[in-house]
Amino acid sequence: MAVNIVTGSGPRVGSSFVMQQCKANGLYVNGDKFLKGLLPVEGNPKGYYDLLPPEIKKVRKGVAKVWPVSLGYLKVPVKNVVILKRKNLDNQIKSCQEQVKREPVKIPTTCEELIKFSSKCLEEWLSKQNFVESRSYYTEELDDHIEDIVSFLGE
Repeated sequence: MAVNIVTGSGPRVGSSFVMQQCKANGLYVNGDKFLKGLLPVEGNPKGYYDLLPPEIKKVRKGVAKVWPVSLGYLKVPVKNVVILKRKNLDNQIKSCQEQVKREPVKIPTTCEELIKFSSKCLEEWLSKQNFVESRSYYTEELDDHIEDIVSFLGE
């Protein structure tokens, strides 16, 4: 059994939108819309579909949103990965800062550091994957590519 993953170079890259579209198109989506009430509705009114590390360990099928720092928690092979990235880093940082204000848990780092760390973790994880097909998309172009993304994640 294998899973397909949505991840990105830091938060606020459109991963929730991709997960919402997967759900709307009938794919098996892992994760809770609002992470059992931990994530604010205001940040993504249609849901986030994030997973906590213990839940990531239990993923066996379908599509899962897994942040780079947590990819090592996966216990099954990964088939396809969609990697999301912002063209405009300033917009990503601003969006991240706005989200941090909404969330009940404060992060002990800056948004810039979080984005850099996510990118580093993603590169390290990808370098260890032999049979994973990955496709990268810019957040700003998701509307143009969402049908292809959903199809790829549904394989």
